[in-house]
Amino acid sequence: MNSTLFVKELKSSRWLFIGICLILTMYVTIIIGMYNPTMMKMMDQFFKTMPGLMAAVGFKAGSTSLLGFLVSYLYGFILMIFPMIFILNRAHVLVARYVDRGSMVVLLTGHNKRTKVILTQITVLLSSLFGLFVYVTMIQYLTIRVMFPTEADLVSLLKLNFGLYCLWVLIASISFLASTYFSDARLSLAVGMAIPIVMFVFKMISNIDDKVVFLKYFTVFSLFNGEGLLAGEPMAYILVLVALVIAFLLFTLAVKIFKEKNLYI
Repeated sequence: MNSTLFVKELKSSRWLFIGICLILTMYVTIIIGMYNPTMMKMMDQFFKTMPGLMAAVGFKAGSTSLLGFLVSYLYGFILMIFPMIFILNRAHVLVARYVDRGSMVVLLTGHNKRTKVILTQITVLLSSLFGLFVYVTMIQYLTIRVMFPTEADLVSLLKLNFGLYCLWVLIASISFLASTYFSDARLSLAVGMAIPIVMFVFKMISNIDDKVVFLKYFTVFSLFNGEGLLAGEPMAYILVLVALVIAFLLFTLAVKIFKEKNLYI
């Protein structure tokens, strides 16, 4: 790994990272604060009034625990869409923008072999997502400890968030593969954004009506089952493992493509 490049890339994404963290902090604290009998009854009433809309963004009625409440009202949309914004931006910037501007050749001068550079960029992306995972977990746990100390369950929270992190990694591998495959920055960004966004839309639509529930088989977002992870269901953990395996294969393919890529100045 190229440590100089690693530090440079982390610094270049710091403001986007901080911005995403601030947004997630706001949503996490607000939604955790909504966990009370009165508000839960109100949310359940909203669900009965607009079941399609609520289901589309992952909201579910009848949660009996704080973490179950968070799975219903936080993990279905907020903790998907904002990390995805970070992922789509960084996956594009780390490879495709360098190639499109002809500056990737500069990175490959000296002792910086292609494998070393591309593995460094992958490490940057995964490290940033891990930092986001740690931050979100910390904010959630501290907020729960302050507001609802009897509901603080760090082990269950870690299981839940690790499953979510694995989904983030899988989404990152898809966008990163597009970033290495296409030399044109606009095409790379378009494809790298389109695939995750379309799959997220499939997830939302599949939640609305049983007639289109088959769409869940065409989206990687189905590999995250928050309720199953909290309940300790073996299949939920198997799906997390599947997400990691697919991500590993896609990152491996991205490395192979980059090593054989025709770069230009």
